Amino acid sequence: LYDMTSVKDTLYNILKVINVFIILGMLVTGYAYIFNPLNHSILSTGYLAFPIFIGMNFVFLLFWAFTKLKYAIFPFIGFVICYHPVRLYMPLNVSTDEEKGDLKVLSYNTEVFGALVSAENKATRDSILDYIVKANADVVCLQESQNWFGDNKIDSTLKAHYAYDYQDYSHSKDNRVWILSRYPIEKTYRIDYKSYGNLSIATQLKTPQGSVLLVNNHFESNALTPEDKKDFKGILTGKVRNKAAGKEGLFLFKKLAVATERRAIQVEAVSRFLASHQELPTIVCGDFNEGPNGYAVNKLSKNLKSAFVETGNLFGWSYHRSGMYVRIDHILYSEHFTSLQTKVDDNITESDHYPIISTLIFEDRKSVV
Repeated sequence: LYDMTSVKDTLYNILKVINVFIILGMLVTGYAYIFNPLNHSILSTGYLAFPIFIGMNFVFLLFWAFTKLKYAIFPFIGFVICYHPVRLYMPLNVSTDEEKGDLKVLSYNTEVFGALVSAENKATRDSILDYIVKANADVVCLQESQNWFGDNKIDSTLKAHYAYDYQDYSHSKDNRVWILSRYPIEKTYRIDYKSYGNLSIATQLKTPQGSVLLVNNHFESNALTPEDKKDFKGILTGKVRNKAAGKEGLFLFKKLAVATERRAIQVEAVSRFLASHQELPTIVCGDFNEGPNGYAVNKLSKNLKSAFVETGNLFGWSYHRSGMYVRIDHILYSEHFTSLQTKVDDNITESDHYPIISTLIFEDRKSVV
């Protein structure tokens, strides 16, 4: 009996140590956004592993709760000290009535309206167009919205519902970023940064409540091939193990690190642009190609709030192909607004992204609505 007790205590001590290392992993990966990719490119990609550490710590919380309750304090403390990154990753909120809002914002990477699969894929194009029109947003921010169908239906359909628009193309000419608005456009900007296939644009809108700065981004892609995504999923799920996992993992993280560095440069340019227009109520949206615990969204969130974190719920995965589920599409807003409701709409699956929609109200009108 004594020996069994001793073995059990030894096992518990080993598990405590493992739990502590998991908590340390939560800390490093959850707060990975503090690492500037230009100086710590590998560490800054650590946010990708954060969900794994959340899951393992939760398993330990359940295990200790049913075996040695006093040790449940370890995973509990882990969640407390990682409260902020956990909330960034999977917030819980109560939404309010969206009908009372001032601005309904839709951001959507359309994946070329289905033309990446086939330029004859007009049913997909029409479904996406129908969705955008029926969403009835006040402003729409599109990425990968170029027309490869050989007719004018995309532009004619959307411009029939939106009187004002501004669009620009990447230097490669194969990526159109597009802003459509019900409100007049006072000024337009292309934010200058070096990129062949990505870009950020901005407009100053004239709304009934005054001028609003709207920025639409499509930041650097991670450029993962379908095979890369399969390998990455295999590593995370344990299907690729031992030396193969180490070799593939190092290759993939180096690839991700390069993309993270490029995004950091782009985000710095957008951040400088926002600083030069900080007097204006501001909305920043788009395909960031980076999750809620990454450097990009948190760099821009220093003076802005994330609509999904404030009024969204749970994971809000906006990318959903190749076995990868991540929230890389975001809507941010300045202190001039309050978000009433935000959702990632998984009812339309035609693109590899789901659209993200948020209803905002001007802060000075909140008390009278």
